[in-house]
Amino acid sequence: MVSEWHVIFLSDITLRVYSKITRKMIYSTNVGGSSEMLGMCDDPLLQKLWMHSNKRLYYLEYSSEKTNIWIDYLKVRKYKEAERI
Repeated sequence: MVSEWHVIFLSDITLRVYSKITRKMIYSTNVGGSSEMLGMCDDPLLQKLWMHSNKRLYYLEYSSEKTNIWIDYLKVRKYKEAERI
């Protein structure tokens, strides 16, 4: 999934979130446990990312995605963009 500020990858059992601003991984977690993840779907209305394996259903809420974006802009010295957020 790609949002305005992040790219989210789901591999076998791992969810990884990368910042498009700093180009660094900002979050990684094992979501599958012992079962392989099969798919991912975005729900923009509820602002949730749904993921499923053959045994479980998970979601990641991203309603507060914009909260600390200004800090990332400061890290890469984009002060005007940080000010607009």
